[in-house]
Formats: sequence, structure tokens, C-alpha cells
Amino acid sequence: DDDGDGVLDAADRCPDEPGVAPDGCPIPDTDGDGILDPDDQCVSQPELFNGYEDEDGCPDEIPSRLARFTGAIRGVHFDADGDAGSGKAWRPSKTHPPAPPSGSTAVTSASAVQSVARPPASQETYAYTEENPFVAVADDPVSTFSSDVDTASYANVRRFLRSGQLPPAAAVRVEELLNYFDYDYPTPTGDERFAVHTEVSSCPWNRAHRLVHIGIKGKVVTAKEVPPRNLVFLVDVSGSMGSADKLPLLKHGLTRLARTLNAADRVSIVVYAGAAGVVLPPTSGAETGLIVSALSRLEAGGSTAGGEGIALAYKLAKESFIKGGINRVLLASDGDFNVGVSSVGELTRQIERARESGVFLTTLGFGTGNYRDDMMESLADKGNGSYAYIDSTREAERALVQQANATLVTIAKDLKLQVEFNPSRVQGYRLIGYENRQLADQDFADDRKDAGDIGSGHTVTALYEIVPVGADAPVASTATPRRYQGVSAPTPHARGDELLQLKIRSKAPNGSTSVARSFIVHDRAVALSRSSNAFRFAAAVAEYGMLLRGAPTSARASFKQARELAGGSLGADPHGARKEFLELLDAAEQLQDQQAARTAWQSDWQKRWSRSKAVRRASVLQPSAFPVIERAAVMLREYPSISVEISGHTDSREGRSAEEAYAIAHARAETVRAYLIEQHGVDPTRLVTRAAGRDEPIASNETKDGRAKNRRIEFTIVSQ
Repeated sequence: DDDGDGVLDAADRCPDEPGVAPDGCPIPDTDGDGILDPDDQCVSQPELFNGYEDEDGCPDEIPSRLARFTGAIRGVHFDADGDAGSGKAWRPSKTHPPAPPSGSTAVTSASAVQSVARPPASQETYAYTEENPFVAVADDPVSTFSSDVDTASYANVRRFLRSGQLPPAAAVRVEELLNYFDYDYPTPTGDERFAVHTEVSSCPWNRAHRLVHIGIKGKVVTAKEVPPRNLVFLVDVSGSMGSADKLPLLKHGLTRLARTLNAADRVSIVVYAGAAGVVLPPTSGAETGLIVSALSRLEAGGSTAGGEGIALAYKLAKESFIKGGINRVLLASDGDFNVGVSSVGELTRQIERARESGVFLTTLGFGTGNYRDDMMESLADKGNGSYAYIDSTREAERALVQQANATLVTIAKDLKLQVEFNPSRVQGYRLIGYENRQLADQDFADDRKDAGDIGSGHTVTALYEIVPVGADAPVASTATPRRYQGVSAPTPHARGDELLQLKIRSKAPNGSTSVARSFIVHDRAVALSRSSNAFRFAAAVAEYGMLLRGAPTSARASFKQARELAGGSLGADPHGARKEFLELLDAAEQLQDQQAARTAWQSDWQKRWSRSKAVRRASVLQPSAFPVIERAAVMLREYPSISVEISGHTDSREGRSAEEAYAIAHARAETVRAYLIEQHGVDPTRLVTRAAGRDEPIASNETKDGRAKNRRIEFTIVSQ
């Protein structure tokens, strides 16, 4: 008790002797068996242990003074002009080889730029599909695809951007970005299950082209009209679901949904981890207390036997089946199935068999790091359901309360769209998004072929970029001339002002035979400035998605243009989703600019930045930093199993460009690394560097003192 307050806490040194040490000090081997394991009490302050865990489930012990030291290393600062001040400054005498990549023993050449150190590689999985290409109407005038009301990609992309990362291209599905938003489409009248809206205007990112906007609005079922609901909550409680963005968020969302149910509804809860089990048998929706209590008791632990859980959930749903009602399984998981049936193919076949019983499936995705988007999307597709990703309590509220009817109440199923373009008006086209929803033309009238469903009040939006006849075509016809058959003559309809014919097929929720409807879209484009808010906002969302995917067709697109379009077409925004979209546009643009600058400085390091006098001056190690780095060297000697990332940082005024700021930051981190190697003999393979540039300030750049604090390096323990 160093400070004499009678309490062992963070203000005291932690004891080295065995015994219980409360209030933030490590708890040693309390049962005396020589190891920290589940028989001992694990440390309650994981921030002292940098997140690493032993095989026994307790955090590996990194002493608190070492963890605190990684924050104190911010005391190593640099002068903007490289002035050594009093004493002798230090510069490296040579270039040191970088640490080998993770899992490798190879060392790259000394001239190589040090690799950027990152946390362990993400285990998230996505199903990548190539962007739809332009198609020549002469080759194929008909385009057929399935509807889609999933919104998971939008929330998942938002999660990446908010964490300061660009999403992987495969995580960006433009149709799900478009369908995240409601649009002011006409509502259906009479017995119609949905209404159709079409609009044509110029294409914002290529004014020689046009954009065809197709919007579908599902019939709104009022609260009084909602049929009784038979819901089975299928909850993943495996060990991978323990983090705050998974099971706790899941419980919050399902609890909010449970509070909206009534006496006509039935709810069951099935959990799965190493095995599946029933936590709550079929229970009246009026028993809110019982349902909420069952949800509150859920805890994470064990491996994931997803197939077992799905089978049990469908069994329970069939036993409680409500004829004429809503019968649905809500699967909530990170998709990381690792026991029993676990391949996407096996699980989707299981779901396909189960859907024939009239029980549909909704999937709700949670978490980061090991998230399996491909699994969750595929299960929803095969289960006649929808897929949402929950990244916040706000999104849980949106998906499970505000849009509960759209999520749970199907008003039309197997909805397919087919567009035939008039070759006299259109020479080429491409469908934006829907890459994994493409159908063969003959599947349109085949009622055995599954397609997407649409819920109460749902909107489905699709955009075609078309190349008018006479415009420069991005693709020429690849048709091979035929010896015995010529090009057929156009029909009389081709001579008029028809641009395309849109046909839509769908079935009633419990029907097996589809009904087709047909619409003619005339070549009467309006100026972009006179187009509807829905048209311009959807175009902005599509442009955003194209840029995030890095699509070849996005060469003329820009975040600035997308923001102008979206900002001028917000319209009604009761929940702030459109305003939030503007923030995501800004974040995405900033991250792409940073990525471009990082790529540029790395490619120019040898021929430009390594020789720059400004970079070399700004990376001189000042004498005031030596005591702090000396302590770092002591720690590295005392704990030889740890490896460290050294990140370099600049203030906002350093460097004439972001590229030069990254180069300065890199040089600073390399200077400290070289000092530890040359002056203290630290193994080079234990030290990696990262150039953060201006991206991670710890103080305001508006003051001289703040800028001085930002010109720094930081230590982070990356392995032990």
C-alpha cells in the first residue's frame, strides 16, 4: 500500500507475492497449481493486458507498468524544423531491415519500406462478385433479376467507415445500399400488392448516358391488419458472441421486438452453442415478462453448432404453426458456425428444405473480426427472408421495431423483374448492383425458380445506366454473324418513343402461381436538376457504392458530386438516415484520400522522400526523448517475448501534402526503431513501424502546444 490509504489499487505497485490483490492489480495463482486457469480468478481489468488471452481463457499477464508505459511513450516528441536545441541530436547511421511479415521468417531487403503493422488479420468472409458489365442490346436486349430488400451491406459499410477503415469491395452491395432508404414512391391502390414508379434522366457521372430509375412500393399493412405471428428467436450463444457488439446488442434488439407483441402472437427461443436447446417454449406474446427474462439470461460460451440450432428452430416453428399467420425464424448470429453442419452449401440446402413448410427466415448479423457475411446473406436468400446487420442500438430499433412489419409481414413473394430494351433507342445498358441476383431470362416465367420477397411498405429500387443510340458505347456488339439466319426485323413498337418494357412477376404470400404485370417506359428524360428527390438521392447512393467498390465504371464518379446530389435531395428524413448518409460520404472520401496518399508516399519513398531534406530534418531524435526511449529499451529487455509497433505522427501543418506528412511520420518511427536497434541491441524482428501521418491527433492543431503534442511516436504491443 504505497500511498497508505489502506487499499491496494492502481495508485500502488501491484504485489509480486501470491494471494488475492483487489482493485486493479493482477490476481496470481490463487489455488497454487502453478498456472492461471479457470480455477483462479481472472484479472478484472483487461486493459492492463492489451487484450491477449492464454489458452486457459484468462488474459496473459502483461504487467500494468508495461501497459502504462505504452501510453507514456507519447513523451517522445519531435521539432517541426529538426532543431536539436541543447545537447546532441541523433540520426540513424544506416537503414535497418523491416520485421518479417506475420507468420514469415523472411526479411525483405534493407531498402524496402517498412510494412505497416496492423492488428491480426480479419477473419471476416464475403462473397465477391464482379460488377455488372455493359451489355450491347444487339447481343442481349433482355435483363432479368430477382428483387432484394436486404439492407445488411449498408449498416456493415457504416461500421467500417465509423471505425476509420474502408470496407472490402466484396462487402459493398449497391442494391442493399439503395434499399436501405425509403423513397417517396406512389402507394398501391385497391387490391394491388405493390405500385411501380419509373423515371429517366441524365446519368450524373456520365452525362452522355441516361439513368433509368425503377421503384417498387409494397402495400402497407396496418397494425390492426397484421396477422398473428409465430416467431422463433434462434440465438447464437457461442463463445464468439461474447463481445459487447454481439450478444448484448442482440438481446437489446430482440427485447425491443418482444415488447411490441400481443396475445395473438407466439414466441419461442432456441439457443445454440456446442449443442442446441429450447430456452423458452412457445409462449404468448402477451407474456412480455417471461420473454424478456429468458432473453436476459442468455450468456455466451462454447463452439457454434449452427445446423443443429436451425433444425430445432424450424421444428419448433412447425409445431406452433399458425395457418394464415406469420411463421418465421429470426436467426441472430455472427455467422461463425464451426461445429457440425457448417459449410454455406450444407446449411443453405437445409434451409431450402425447411422453407417448403411455410416457415420463412430472417437473419440478423452482429459483430466484427470473425463475421461471416457470406453465410448470413446466403441463408436469408434461401429461406425466403431478409438480412439485416445490426451495428448499434439505433439500427436494432430500426430493423426490429420501426420496420418490424416490413421485416416480418410478406406481401408478395418470388418477385422478379425483366427489362427489354428497345434497340432503336438503346445501344447498351448495365444494371447497377444486383450482381448476385441475376436470373436467366427463361427463369422469369418459371414459378419453380426462387426469387426475393417484399414486405409491408418495403421499397425496392433498381437503376440502369443506359447508352442511347448515337452516344459513344463502352462496349461493342460481340455477336458473330450467322450464315443461315439474319438479324430479325424490328417490330412496330420499336419505331415509337418506347425506351423499354418492364415486366414484373410475383406470387401471393401463400401462393404458388405467379402473376405478371407490364409497364412501358417512354424515352422522355427530364433534366437532372428537374428530376425527383428520389431519383437524385438514389443516384448519389449508387455513386457512393460504385466508388467504395472501386468499380471500373466509377472513373468519372466522385464523392463530391454524390454529396451535392444527396444534399440537394434529402426530402423527408424523420429518423435522420439521409443526414447520416452525408456524414458517411465525407468519411469515405477522407479515407480514400488518406489511402491514396499512403500509397503515393510508399511508392515514392526511395526515389523521393528518403532523400528529402525536409523529411530528414523533421525526423531528428531530440535529446529530451532519450530518457523515455531508454525506459522502452529496459522494458524490451525485461520482457523478451513482446513485439512492438512504433507509429509515427505529425501535426496538421507538417508537410506540404498528406503524402509528405506520411513520409515524415514513417521517418520518425524508423528513427526510434533504429535507435533501439543500434544503441540497445534490440532484435529488429521485434519492432515494426506504421506511418499515421496527420490522421490520429491527440491534441488540437490550432495551438502551438497542441501541434507539439501531435508530433510524436507511440508504442503499441502487437504480440507476446
